[in-house]
Amino acid sequence: KYNDLVREGDYYRIASFSKNKEYDAWEVAAKDGSECLVAYVSVNAGLNRKGRALKLYGLDKDAVYREEETGMTYHGDTLMNAGIYMKEMKGDFRSKLVHFTRV
Repeated sequence: KYNDLVREGDYYRIASFSKNKEYDAWEVAAKDGSECLVAYVSVNAGLNRKGRALKLYGLDKDAVYREEETGMTYHGDTLMNAGIYMKEMKGDFRSKLVHFTRV
């Protein structure tokens, strides 16, 4: 489903488990800013941790994006400056993919 995007898009490393010891996050954005796919992995969940905001890259700041799973819409500048909120998942090695497409 995401083959062309992953193969041809621009890759961004948002966070590295080797540095923060909690989670990994990366993004692949289409070169034209039409869509992006965000992968988030909660490697070491810990106790009573809150979620976190992940700032995205490579989007059109003036465009509106729809999140595939929920249908919620966000402005590109919001996704790149404030980010998307990822709720903390219970248990280690939990993951989530989030796909945004320009409306």
